[in-house]
Amino acid sequence: MLLGLRGLRSLVLGGELAVRSERFLGFVIAVDTLEKLHIDGRLLKTSLASRASIEWSEDLAFRLPNLKSLRLTELDIDINPISSPVSLHWDELILDDASIVNGFLLHLVPEGSTVKSLYVRATNISEYDEHIQMVLGSSNVHSLKYEVGKASPSDSSFLEPRELESPHALRLCHLELHGLHIDHGILSTIRQRFHEIEELVVSSRLICVSPEDWGAYFMSGALPSLRTLRLTRGTNQPPYQPWSANEVRVLDEMASLRRIDFLPL
Repeated sequence: MLLGLRGLRSLVLGGELAVRSERFLGFVIAVDTLEKLHIDGRLLKTSLASRASIEWSEDLAFRLPNLKSLRLTELDIDINPISSPVSLHWDELILDDASIVNGFLLHLVPEGSTVKSLYVRATNISEYDEHIQMVLGSSNVHSLKYEVGKASPSDSSFLEPRELESPHALRLCHLELHGLHIDHGILSTIRQRFHEIEELVVSSRLICVSPEDWGAYFMSGALPSLRTLRLTRGTNQPPYQPWSANEVRVLDEMASLRRIDFLPL
């Protein structure tokens, strides 16, 4: 059986193997060499079979000590609580239309962990706002890419400190937001908490910030480490209005004064 191969570094389980996939991971022999794991439930999306799923437990985490990249695609996740939290180092953690049906993302990324790249794609922001908020507040996340299908005006809650948590600055270097409702409130939160951001990407038809306000935001000294800015060239006033060529040019000139590479989307 392929799961019995020794020296295996990367593994993808799809189709029927993605249903209660933790069962098949028990047959993996290369527990000391496996670095990348992808549980892919896309083939089951339109089938009558059970939805793909995984039960992530402390035993499974300890069994794969060198796992650095975990990708969970179109499945249900049951994350068991952990009895003895041990900080982890994730190079890449991708939750692509993966629904947490039990537990918290915090048990997959225990307090004090490091995540080089965290990518979350969700149907609704309410699915993950609290999970991301807890992870950002307790672990060192270098890059966050967050994409939602249905947004709301309260979209900034996942960036704000939790109740009773001091509003300390976070060491995020790359922030990418797709489909979210973007207003002055979320820009203020980003300014307060992410002093080390080097790249900011905002792609949405729900951006309620004008090009003039973007320019004033950056000319005020916000995000001093920023070097790359990618924005959807339009403002939802409402309705959504694309920016004119002159508005794009003026914003580009303002960005140049800050030595920011502006790339309109």
